[in-house]
Amino acid sequence: MTAMRKQNSGFTLVELLMAMLIGSILLMISIPLYQDYQTKTKVSTGLQSAASFKSSVSQYFYINGMIPVTNQQVGLNHQDTYQHLWLESIEISDTPSAGSITITFNTNKLPSLGNDHKLVLQPSIINGHMEWRCLGNQIPEKFRPQGCD
Repeated sequence: MTAMRKQNSGFTLVELLMAMLIGSILLMISIPLYQDYQTKTKVSTGLQSAASFKSSVSQYFYINGMIPVTNQQVGLNHQDTYQHLWLESIEISDTPSAGSITITFNTNKLPSLGNDHKLVLQPSIINGHMEWRCLGNQIPEKFRPQGCD
């Protein structure tokens, strides 16, 4: 009679190492992509935070017939009161043109944006209506919201 041999039913060391290697490669690819996605989302959120500013500037123009150049003119608080975790300030100014809204991001929280970390919403009057253009050429293209030049 021959002795019954017990069969092993586990993974070999090589199989476990291969699984770890594949998992590591997937993580190396996905983590930077996810971080870029998070940064783009935060920049888009900053743009959405300025929606009330756009509305205030438009309303001021239609009521007074001129474009405001400060937050206070439209009844909004000082720029520093609009700080957020990654948002440094939102400010109405006359740079690059009257009524421009500058959204400044905190580079300590979003270092991938680089040194010049601003989006500018620039108004223009066309046939008596105010239209907005988003200027964000200082921010890397992969982080800019859709429609920002």
